Amino acid sequence: MNYIYKFEKKVHFIIVILITLILCLVFYLEYKPNAYEIRMNNECIAYVKNIEAFEASIKDLEKELNKKFKKFKFTDKFTYSKIHIEYKYLTSKNDIEKNIINNSKTKVEPIEIKKTTEIKKSTQIKQNTVKEKAKVAATNKIRLLRPCNGRVSSSFGMRNGKMHKGMDIANHMGSTIHSAYDGVVSYAGWISGYGKVIKIDHGGGLETTYAHCSSINVKKNQHVKKGDKIGEVGSTGRSTGPHVHFEVRVNGVPQNPAKYV
Repeated sequence: MNYIYKFEKKVHFIIVILITLILCLVFYLEYKPNAYEIRMNNECIAYVKNIEAFEASIKDLEKELNKKFKKFKFTDKFTYSKIHIEYKYLTSKNDIEKNIINNSKTKVEPIEIKKTTEIKKSTQIKQNTVKEKAKVAATNKIRLLRPCNGRVSSSFGMRNGKMHKGMDIANHMGSTIHSAYDGVVSYAGWISGYGKVIKIDHGGGLETTYAHCSSINVKKNQHVKKGDKIGEVGSTGRSTGPHVHFEVRVNGVPQNPAKYV
């Protein structure tokens, strides 16, 4: 009987070990690193599936820039670290190129923009400038819908020695986030620090941003109406609690949302 008891005890021990190993294997397969976080000059600029594709993007961008600048080459420092991420949050090639240009220590003129001297010589550009000013004036008169209910936990302006470029509205996790105005979704995905982010282009240089979402209910290029549900309140990215970080920009310049809401 003592022999049988010892045998059963060993079997139970082996079963526990096997179950533990299986759980560890499942956990590893579920959360093992499957992508790379790319940092440029210590700033996160992209999440990619493989390094080769990213390096190919850099070479393609350098070729484009070489058409305007002879023997152009990026001298910035790129670092890579393995991470686990859902593939739907990988950064697109176009966004990678924009992030590289924006974060490069070398002042690079965006590829799609002509030289300032050429712009000044063009009568058509001057006319477009007048039209753009009229659009901005019209934009300033637009009244935006408050993206969600809740209290303003942090206003636009200086905060802890840094510029807070939006308005934080605190609410319960999963509360509905509404589109502040009619427009087209220009971005829906992950941005370092901001977490899950939605950006909407309203035309006339006006753009709104909704950050730290728990879920995103729209897709890029989707048309939305004022008041449509576009996501839910969360605490993704660098956040101390559930809220929506709401930004208003005109021609890329952050504005105080309180003037529009």
